[in-house]
Amino acid sequence: MKVVGVIGGPKHEGNTYKLVRAVLDGALDAGHTVVTWRLRDVFIGQIGYFEEKVLLPLDDFDKMQPDLESMDALVLGAPIWYGQVDTRTFNFINRTYYYNKYYSCLLYTSPSPRDLSTSRMPSSA
Repeated sequence: MKVVGVIGGPKHEGNTYKLVRAVLDGALDAGHTVVTWRLRDVFIGQIGYFEEKVLLPLDDFDKMQPDLESMDALVLGAPIWYGQVDTRTFNFINRTYYYNKYYSCLLYTSPSPRDLSTSRMPSSA
């Protein structure tokens, strides 16, 4: 099985890198093939629209396509800043969605006060 890891965090050894790397190390230990992409090392541009036509940017997404087309699993790690994924990861998600818009699914989570048993947020009573 081929597992592709995409690291959206900008830090060389940051938390996003460590989390994705731990999952990929587990895949390696299980005997799977692993490919890693760091979005800080490639340029993924924004999709444009003009007169109801999609304008794909001239970027490095085509370098990633062979791995994305042949993968069996994707591990995507992204820092959550101000309630949103970072720009690099956002552009990557948009490109993969447009590239394969009929078979895409996105699930991401982040810590939230409502997920804690004891919320630190003031109640809105």
